[in-house]
Amino acid sequence: MNDSDKATAMSNGNSSTSGASVEPEYVVPEVLPMDDEGNSTHKIKGAAQIAAGTALTAAGVPMLVLPGPGAVAIAGGAALISKGQRNCSGRSATPFEEKLDDVAERAAVAVKASAEKTAHKAAEEAPKVAKKVICEAPLVAGMAVRAAKPVVKGVAGAATQAAKPLAKSAAGAAVAAGSQLTQRGLKYLQNKKSTKKQAR
Repeated sequence: MNDSDKATAMSNGNSSTSGASVEPEYVVPEVLPMDDEGNSTHKIKGAAQIAAGTALTAAGVPMLVLPGPGAVAIAGGAALISKGQRNCSGRSATPFEEKLDDVAERAAVAVKASAEKTAHKAAEEAPKVAKKVICEAPLVAGMAVRAAKPVVKGVAGAATQAAKPLAKSAAGAAVAAGSQLTQRGLKYLQNKKSTKKQAR
């Protein structure tokens, strides 16, 4: 039985002719390699995407319980891992991977929009916060000065008490050195007078 006979038999509803059964044929699409399969930059990019996707997926797991977009992070991480694996191996995307990439792209757009809203809100609030800080700064400074006065007095008193013995010992050493110099000076003058008398 040739191919045209099989097609005719299938269209007529006959699944078999002359007692022979026809096996259904399954078509499995092959994943075709990319054009620049050996390109090392794709492999490096793929490895970086796999690492980032793993980190994003790992960060998404606790966000399922804690506040944060856990499911989105896990889906985005899985998409990054898939894309990185394709870049490393140099193959084209399957239909499922293309859908996963689309989901990841939409999630990235949503995250970007959320980040922009947050940035705009922070920019709007910044002048109000700055004004409040400027208004409160003198009050805080006054409180700091009042709190610092006893500390400064205590430190100054302790420094004075610690400096008194040092000053006394330094003064005693200076007096001793001065008296020693004075005695030497007097001896010198006496020797000079006596040598002048002897020279006359």
